[in-house]
Amino acid sequence: LQYGKGQKAYLSALKDLYDGTVIAYKISKNNDYALVMETLKEALKQNPKATPILHSDRGSQYTSKQYRQITTEAGITRSMSRVG
Repeated sequence: LQYGKGQKAYLSALKDLYDGTVIAYKISKNNDYALVMETLKEALKQNPKATPILHSDRGSQYTSKQYRQITTEAGITRSMSRVG
């Protein structure tokens, strides 16, 4: 998201495909691992018993060992886009 005089903000959001509601979101000046993990932790906090399928691209945030470990422990099934 661009704002101000050439500044950027990154939005990380988890959306429920059933009804389109946003489960959790975070905004940051950096598109990094911390942004993704904060969003994921917020979603798990808001929905502790959910066992969703989480679809993402193949960014380094989503292919890291830590991300894999946390999603596995939370019972989340990971889904990723094909290589372009």
